Amino acid sequence: MTDSQYNQQSASQSSQSAQSQQSQSAQSQQSAQQPQEPQQPPQPKPLPGQIYIRPGIDDRPDLDKALTPEDKKAIARLAVHIEREQPDDSAAHTETQAVRMSTAGSPAVATAIPPTPIADASSAFLDMRDPMVAADGSRPAKPAVHRLTVSFTLAALLRTLPWAMLNMVALPALVDRMYGNPFAGTAHAGASLSATEEASRMAGIAPLPWLAIVVAVGSIVGLFANIVVGVHSDHTRTKYGRRTPWILAGGLLSAVFVLPLGALANVGGLLFFWLLLQITYAMLAAPLAAAFGERLPDKFRERAMRWRGIGLMVGQMLGVALGVGGIAIDGALPFGLTALVFVLAGVVPVLVWPKEGTSESIAAEKYSSEAAVKTVLTLPAGDENAAFRRAYIARICMMTGVSLMTVFQWLIVRHYVLAAWYMDARSAVSSAPLIWPVCVAMLMIALGTLVGAAVAAGWSGRLGEWCEAKDVATRTVVIVACAVYAAAILLPLVLGLLIAPAVANVGLFVYGAVAGVAFGLYDVFNQDVVAATIPDPRDNARYLAVFNAANTWGVVLAACLGVVAVMTFGYVALLVVAIVVVLIAAALAPKAA
Repeated sequence: MTDSQYNQQSASQSSQSAQSQQSQSAQSQQSAQQPQEPQQPPQPKPLPGQIYIRPGIDDRPDLDKALTPEDKKAIARLAVHIEREQPDDSAAHTETQAVRMSTAGSPAVATAIPPTPIADASSAFLDMRDPMVAADGSRPAKPAVHRLTVSFTLAALLRTLPWAMLNMVALPALVDRMYGNPFAGTAHAGASLSATEEASRMAGIAPLPWLAIVVAVGSIVGLFANIVVGVHSDHTRTKYGRRTPWILAGGLLSAVFVLPLGALANVGGLLFFWLLLQITYAMLAAPLAAAFGERLPDKFRERAMRWRGIGLMVGQMLGVALGVGGIAIDGALPFGLTALVFVLAGVVPVLVWPKEGTSESIAAEKYSSEAAVKTVLTLPAGDENAAFRRAYIARICMMTGVSLMTVFQWLIVRHYVLAAWYMDARSAVSSAPLIWPVCVAMLMIALGTLVGAAVAAGWSGRLGEWCEAKDVATRTVVIVACAVYAAAILLPLVLGLLIAPAVANVGLFVYGAVAGVAFGLYDVFNQDVVAATIPDPRDNARYLAVFNAANTWGVVLAACLGVVAVMTFGYVALLVVAIVVVLIAAALAPKAA
């Protein structure tokens, strides 16, 4: 290296060191101008266990900050949309349809245990679910189960009582007073006793067509009302639950619409309010039937069903008793009593049972009643359903015969069984109200029916065991029960033709008892026959919904046949037709598959 090169290198290094010194002095001047932060004294290390970091909680990163927008979009594409809870369809519950079946038939079917109970595919006994948990997801404690049992027993009694009072006493007596019995509501005989025997016979026939129209049209409207109310009740979203608002509204509105009936004097107004009453009664009855299947766990349902059957039996008896008692005092009194009991039927069950949970969590979706109506009105086709269709027709025939004797029971007693007594009463003015003998006769029939239904419920279990031990088909019991019921109809037939009216009450009590036993056993064992005709037990609810509609068609057919028979040949023909259709039901009883 030359001297010139060495001098140049030394000069450059000295200039660089001078620049670095100037920059360091500038930084020191700048730091001196800025305020100095106080230095924290050194902290001791935490002791073991003093600070605990929860895994997955304290050390979890903030995803909103840690993830990029692209990551968030990718995660959103992988998210699963969870649907809100869908309401259960009460028409698809086998237990609900079984409850409706027991309501439409004899109370014995609700009190007794059939030989083979209808299988419920949703029952907890068929899988690993807890039988102490109800269908609505609740797990009621022992006091809650007792309250549910008491509430449904009272509900059965309180809603059956006014309905029996109206259908068996108050409505027929009202139509009879309008068109056929001018002294039905009077206290004494009076001038109307001078009517001739032919005029009296025509007066006895006159009210029957009007009563048949009201009953037939009301039954059809009631069938559709039950379907529509059931669907709307399933989708009701309130903080008070799905069933409670309907039960309260049904009881109160039924009381409102039944009050004007006692003051009406024409069949047009009677039919109008009767149809409104069918709708409001469905608002009371349909949610109660659905709530029974939803709120009671499988473990306690059988016991509650028995108590509910007792409520049905007692309710029917008390309904007729209060009805005839009110008619004997004042023709409008039964309607006031009915309104009072309807209020109790809507309020008491809601107050007694544990409060129903909110239904606001169920999905608010569009729904229609058309599918449910179509299901109920469509009879299953195909060769595999031939036995069910036969059982369906047999049920229509049996309910036709039963309805001929129950719908027109007041007119049969008044204008056939006791017609001779009324003719004899015209010979002298009686000091007793002429309506009392009819009321006593109706009470005797109701008392006999209660005794017969209780006997059928108590002995059905032993009879089922005997049939199983002797290898006797339940179809045989059904056929015999139909034959016994047909034989029971001979009693009022003979009472009106041969026996003096003085002994009519004893004969009518015997008729009620025999008919109660026969119809009770028929209902209990026919349930086993019907269950055997269903091809797939998983479809029990759908088939039973169709089968329950046969009760309505039986009432409608009874109204039509009753009018034709009585208008043509008198009340004797009505009793004969009832015997014939019951025997047809026995002949059509299907064999078990």
